[in-house]
Amino acid sequence: MPELCMTYDDPFLVLDPNQSAGLYEFERHLCIYRDIAEWEGLASTSSKDHLLAKTILGDIEMALQSIGMLKRTRWMNQRLNNFVRTYQYSRSWRSLEPLSFLCNLVAGTLHLLAHLSELQSYFTMSGIKLLLHQTLMASTKSPEEQDDILSSIPTNIRQTNGLLGAEPSVKAFLCCPKCYKTYRLEDPGSYPEFCDFRVFPGDTPCHRRLRSPSQGGIALPVHQFLYQDLQQWIGRMYPHPDIEKFLDRYRSQCSRDSGDMEDIWDGSVLWEFSQNECKLELDDAENLQFDAWPKRTYDEHVGHARSWKQAGDSNTREKLFNQHQVRWSEFLRLPYWDPTRFITINSMHGFYLGLFQRHICKIWGMDVRLREGEEFSVWRKDGVPTPDELAEGHRAYLGGHLKGLRCAILIQLCRDLGLNYSGGSTALVDQLNKHRAVFPEHIQHLQWADQPVSDPGDDHISINTLFNTGLKSEIAALNVDTLAQMCASKIGGFTSEYFKALGSTKMVKVLQDKRKELGIISLSGCLKGANKGKSSRKTSPTIVLGRDVLKEIRTDIASRVVPSHVGRAPAHPGEASWGKFTTDQWKIFCTIHLPYTLTCLWGSFKDSQDLTEQRWYKMLQNFLHLVMAVKLATATIQNDRTIQLYEYHMKTYLTMLLELYPGTKISIYQHLSLHFGDQLQCFGPNWAWCCFAFERYNGALQKFNTNNKFGPMEMTMMRSFCKQQNIKALYHPDILPDDCDVADGTHVKDPQDRHVDLLHNDEHIQLQGVLDDELAAKSASYIDVVRCAGHLFTTQKRGLANSSVANSANRSVRHIDKIFKHTHVGEKGTRIMETFAVVRILKELLGPLCHFDHFSEFPHMTGQLVSN
Repeated sequence: MPELCMTYDDPFLVLDPNQSAGLYEFERHLCIYRDIAEWEGLASTSSKDHLLAKTILGDIEMALQSIGMLKRTRWMNQRLNNFVRTYQYSRSWRSLEPLSFLCNLVAGTLHLLAHLSELQSYFTMSGIKLLLHQTLMASTKSPEEQDDILSSIPTNIRQTNGLLGAEPSVKAFLCCPKCYKTYRLEDPGSYPEFCDFRVFPGDTPCHRRLRSPSQGGIALPVHQFLYQDLQQWIGRMYPHPDIEKFLDRYRSQCSRDSGDMEDIWDGSVLWEFSQNECKLELDDAENLQFDAWPKRTYDEHVGHARSWKQAGDSNTREKLFNQHQVRWSEFLRLPYWDPTRFITINSMHGFYLGLFQRHICKIWGMDVRLREGEEFSVWRKDGVPTPDELAEGHRAYLGGHLKGLRCAILIQLCRDLGLNYSGGSTALVDQLNKHRAVFPEHIQHLQWADQPVSDPGDDHISINTLFNTGLKSEIAALNVDTLAQMCASKIGGFTSEYFKALGSTKMVKVLQDKRKELGIISLSGCLKGANKGKSSRKTSPTIVLGRDVLKEIRTDIASRVVPSHVGRAPAHPGEASWGKFTTDQWKIFCTIHLPYTLTCLWGSFKDSQDLTEQRWYKMLQNFLHLVMAVKLATATIQNDRTIQLYEYHMKTYLTMLLELYPGTKISIYQHLSLHFGDQLQCFGPNWAWCCFAFERYNGALQKFNTNNKFGPMEMTMMRSFCKQQNIKALYHPDILPDDCDVADGTHVKDPQDRHVDLLHNDEHIQLQGVLDDELAAKSASYIDVVRCAGHLFTTQKRGLANSSVANSANRSVRHIDKIFKHTHVGEKGTRIMETFAVVRILKELLGPLCHFDHFSEFPHMTGQLVSN
């Protein structure tokens, strides 16, 4: 029987079942030996055998008790707080030779952050040693000290990374390059030569080769997965000089009490765990009453996931997924993980690459080659039916036989009836049939545009024919009722009674403007040709952001001054040859530049009697509701009022969207946007959980030097990323030698203090009031630039871009005239240096000038006009 020799320091019982297997196997053998000893002792008649069996049973029971104590101790340790070893990372960098440390730090920085290759780094380090050798020759250090310093600087960059502690502690697993099953890598015999993973028991194994062909008798894994142990990562993080300050930082309980949420910890999900996603079907996506949406539950989700996991074949799994949209995840084994609560919506893709891009490109349309007119969503590829086809469609609608009609006919029927026409043939037929079922009494009273007009002498000329082929004089000769009927049919949005009240002259003008938009007549009013059964719209599409509007937008972008922290706007919007917008460009274009230009162009149409101009104004209102919703959703501080305003603006935007643009439908991201208010309530402000940081990481990974081979490339990125972060952590005032302050400003230009001067009397009086100190010193240092909260502020003399500040509380705008640093004595006698700014409040427009401020209609969306 094996000898029992264990201590509590042995890593037997851990969470990894493979490491605990040896202990459990030993315990199982002990139980077997105990049963044998008991049986032999009972079966034997010899007293000597009885004594031996009793001794063995005693040793076995002691061993089993020791194992039980060990298991209980280990599991109790898992229940207690985890302890992290940090001693291997707690190095006193200042105790090292400063010259050696700085030379290694510079070389490591050039290799990891400036992406020098190993060969280039070797040359750099050799050059550093040569320069240092020449410098030391002229110093007062002894030859022995010089040799010690030079010998501590390696010429191999890998040794430098080791000296600086930049190499991460990682664990490697063998990974199948096809199915990504992982295997342990203790020795080559611990994993098979070919992958044995099967999705289902009856399936054929993956059978991808796991070992490369043997070279020199050694078979290497073809693909590896690197894992950095969380305990070691935390152990490296804890010794950082600033970590205690951040860990002990006061969590914003006061902001939670006031209702303001400043970080993810203030969200309700980490306090109450109460939020679920809905079960709304795609066909019902236009239901905007989000308060009444059916909610998903955790039990339902887990039940569907287990059914998917237990399915016997891939076809059954596919059917279950199509039915419930749920698959099994290993995270569901964690008792605290609830996917109906913890999955968030990516605001970056949802708002900027989803809602903004869809509204501009798919609904409005943006192309410098096209002219302005109806929105892009109107111009479907299905074309427009001929008058004969449309007459056939009207008869089919009246008879209830819509199946089999061409999609273009169904679209025109929906447009004539004021219905949404964004779907395919099946959806359009269903929508028309539902309309017939809801309004059966109206069918007999429908007046279609292809029915003959009632004017004498025009017995067989339909409204469609006159609209598409008639001269202006022929249309003007129609009576008021027929003109009103034509306007209601072709313009839409209003009843014939409304148009009738406008009078014949205005109705003719509206119809002519509509025919210009559709390309039926030229800009001068000349007819382009008789309608021969083909739509002129097919060859002359229009969009909202066409050449003229884009010209205005580009002019405004070029002349507008924005703060330096705002990214650069796209220089050539509407030109595909200049590439797609980035996420940041969509944000800047749609929240800053587009609202300003469109308000200038369409903001004056509020009281216009022209129907087209009225629609432009509604389109502006609709878009600005979207802009305001996105601004509220991405605000750095959230509360109940902010979230309610967001939900109001987003719901208003989507409601108006369906009314203004019947050729569109609610997309997935537009539906998810109505869930975003719950997300803000659960997780707090969006900056704490958005994906912008991960996009930055993707950009950083693309800059690493790799061999572009899958397998080694991932490991190189993993190691390089960890080394890069470890080297950055060394750039801290408490780590760097004291003399390094002479290099301040080598990476970031710090503003230098100006000479000490005396404050003006009025400035000194105001400063005394702010400090509540009549003895405040009059001396101060005037500067032109200051950085605060990540933003740059300058005086107006230095530049306009960063010299303006706005107060959202009272909507006042100020210019910074002066900036100065002032030192005063605090309550405990300590000297405190603070930065102050002298600002000048700009005046609001008054009197007749207010007529030119179209921005006042949307103060929180587009800003306001002010004067000096």
